[in-house]
Amino acid sequence: MTSVPIQLIMHGLIALVPNNTPDGASHMTALLVDARHPTPEMTCVMAHTPQILFPTSAPECTDVDACEIDGDGLCLCTLDRQEISILPDTEPSKSQLAKSPARILPFSFQDAVDFAYLGNLAQVSSTPQSHYTLNKAFLPPSNPSDPPTAPPAPLVARVRFPFTTVKACNLSTRRDDGADYVHPLSFRRVGAEETPGEMAQAMAQIFVANVEIPVDTDGGQVLKLRLTPFPGEAGTTSEFTLPISSTGFAIKLTNSRPHMMAPDDPCDDGVARDFAYFYDLAQSPPAWADRPVPHVKYSQSKSFSDLDSDECRKLKYPMSRPICPMGSFNESVEALP
Repeated sequence: MTSVPIQLIMHGLIALVPNNTPDGASHMTALLVDARHPTPEMTCVMAHTPQILFPTSAPECTDVDACEIDGDGLCLCTLDRQEISILPDTEPSKSQLAKSPARILPFSFQDAVDFAYLGNLAQVSSTPQSHYTLNKAFLPPSNPSDPPTAPPAPLVARVRFPFTTVKACNLSTRRDDGADYVHPLSFRRVGAEETPGEMAQAMAQIFVANVEIPVDTDGGQVLKLRLTPFPGEAGTTSEFTLPISSTGFAIKLTNSRPHMMAPDDPCDDGVARDFAYFYDLAQSPPAWADRPVPHVKYSQSKSFSDLDSDECRKLKYPMSRPICPMGSFNESVEALP
């Protein structure tokens, strides 16, 4: 038996859903919302491309139509209505994940990696009395032995994965006088004036999860990544053999724009319009014009260099043009299956 350290790195329109129980969570589900066809109701948005990047052999990669070897020798697959599985599964110790950050702006780089800096849609108000909750039809069956069902159309891919530690990285910034500054972002609909009591916080653009997966190499067990079409979708299941190494490797999952805006683009205005797609995952999604999205609060800031941790600094950061924060549905235990 050997243990393989795996790092999962995610960026873009991906919502994280912990499997909360009274004593914490050991797994969570990543939901890639379908933003491949920009809606005419929202200006300044672009099509996003859902992809996964991982190490495997070239023949296994290129035998799959939607996959190719990239310039670094990794397998890059474009996703289209698929379940992603990392096998075998494991059951780490459970941990509690904060539902809201202790501070609107982190005090230090140790604070800045808190999971709560992924904007929690379960805390965004839909009315003064209620908040947005996840449509549970987007989650995989709570019992892995139950037959899978096809999630609704707004979901382009999902993966349920174990974790031991998680980090939020790359807080959204704006540039001023040659330096990057982290600002809180407040939630309101596009075109609306800021009002007292809006949810506001700094928000991360990258999520990192770490886990060690035990593999019985003496028994011939291998580590695999599997892509399976959602029930009723065209295509076949593809399996890829992952390397077994004591040093481990990274799997990257992205749902991002193909390129960033130029500095003077009129849509580079500190409004995270792409975030509106996350509401497609909620119960009773609001009309596009009514969706609260993050707006930069220019009156508050902190130097990004003071909040950037060593582990996060090693990642290839996306630029903050436009602001592109990630989200979560970190709901109460009672709200999840």
